[in-house]
Amino acid sequence: MSCYPLLVRAVTAEGLDGSQLSHPREPLPEPQWRPFMVNVSEQRLTGLLASAVGVGRFPVTVRQRAVLAELDAAAAAVSLRLDRALLEVADTFDGSGVSFRVLKGAALAHVCYPDPRQRPYGDVDVLVPSERFDDAVRLLVAAGGRCRFIEPRPGFTRRFGKGVSVRRTDGLEVDLHRTLASGPLGMTVDTDGLFEGATPFTVGGRELLGLGREERFLHACYHAVLGAAPPRALALRDVAQLALDPRLDVRRVHALLDRWHAAAVAAAAVRIAWTELQLVDTVPLSSFAATYQPSPRESRALAVYSSPRQRYPRQAAAALRHIPRVRDRAAYLAALLVPSRQYIAGRDRSYIGRLVRAVRTVRAVERGD
Repeated sequence: MSCYPLLVRAVTAEGLDGSQLSHPREPLPEPQWRPFMVNVSEQRLTGLLASAVGVGRFPVTVRQRAVLAELDAAAAAVSLRLDRALLEVADTFDGSGVSFRVLKGAALAHVCYPDPRQRPYGDVDVLVPSERFDDAVRLLVAAGGRCRFIEPRPGFTRRFGKGVSVRRTDGLEVDLHRTLASGPLGMTVDTDGLFEGATPFTVGGRELLGLGREERFLHACYHAVLGAAPPRALALRDVAQLALDPRLDVRRVHALLDRWHAAAVAAAAVRIAWTELQLVDTVPLSSFAATYQPSPRESRALAVYSSPRQRYPRQAAAALRHIPRVRDRAAYLAALLVPSRQYIAGRDRSYIGRLVRAVRTVRAVERGD
């Protein structure tokens, strides 16, 4: 059973060839329109709905059109502010020789959608190489930013973490990534390989670089399956939008899946997107997703992302077995079991409490709870 209302799914699939979902034939009555628009706003679908209304595929009243136009303009204004922040981050990193790739919202909007307004976003996402991660954090903090979370020990995120969120003085957030996911499946991403290819795009007259086409598709899959549960409907649209792109090199996608041990992630993402958006078009990736059977090891790895309880501790415990070198495993365990006093003060209050919680989490992961 879907967790998204039927009309929300129809808006998510707006403009996609092969979707069996349809829009209403008459404007929605006001008692239905109001909760519908709440869902559309929460799922960041105002741009897609505005496109459907603009070409006459989704009928609305004069008042409803005005409400939608206001919400669409507000979302576009946020994206514009974020684009300006992205350009400032780019200037900062370029000035210090820090390589980076733009991720998610801005890159998807400007590269993958016919109109960037169809794909609003809520923060700036940037990937930097592991060896320059701490430098990038210091640069953002020096510009007035504040890290939202403390890492267990200095250098932990650079070696093992997904990244850090930095809140700027203007209230906007920059998510600085080292890899594409937290937990065990973030450990298997070839982070160096993420910088081998690139897709150029332009923001404010300046050329920026996003991930290569195939890496961008896999990141969309990671975001849809390994991020918030359930994901925003827009995350599923991203998966479908990229999977249906005829320029996608499916052979290279499978090579990356093998290298990253991510076949189960991509199969789950495509399968969910095809189901929720009722897509009937069969492409190589949808055929692959429909028949793929994850191994027990893959199922255990995916389970720690879908668990409603203690998602981060479970992911952290499960990640241990995906760290190849014994020396690195020891450093990882030491940082999590005996982190800095500042970290303890904000979370567990005592080292004993930290140890007890860690042992319980590891046992739960081993049992598959």
